[in-house]
Amino acid sequence: MEYVNILCQFVRGDLTNEKFEKYICDNQLIESNIGNELYQSLIKENFKDRNAVTDIKSVINNFLLNNHPPKCKCCFIRNLDRSGFGSDFSENIFLHLKKTKDKGKKYWWISLYECNTCHQGWLVAQDENYDDFYFMRLDSVKIQDIESNNWPIIFDNYNSLSTIVSTSSRFSDY
Repeated sequence: MEYVNILCQFVRGDLTNEKFEKYICDNQLIESNIGNELYQSLIKENFKDRNAVTDIKSVINNFLLNNHPPKCKCCFIRNLDRSGFGSDFSENIFLHLKKTKDKGKKYWWISLYECNTCHQGWLVAQDENYDDFYFMRLDSVKIQDIESNNWPIIFDNYNSLSTIVSTSSRFSDY
């Protein structure tokens, strides 16, 4: 169900308003998947109006929760995200994640995780200075690279973790 994935990407902020609007307008089957009422509201929406986009994301989120309830929290995490230690969100996400590999002693704060439910791979770093977890969504190629000890370097500099994520993502607060 590609359309569910597209809706989730838009709601969590990983798909731009322009790309989402193009997807809605160009996809012939989307109306049959989301229903006429939601479809009509989407094609009439002004995606340049920040408040309108916030409202429509709420409507889409409700549609997803009512029609395609997630079995885990992975669909709510942006491709690059962070969450505070002990927050409800991080507590809930780690109920579904299992650590599969550590980067090593030199990079003790970086690990590969996999969701027990949807099998999404995550590069996770923990920052004890700011009490945050940092998440990077991984595709199958990046997972294979990590399994071959070819790790992404994005979280390698422990002292700049908060800068990397704060400039490219919003703070998860579910």
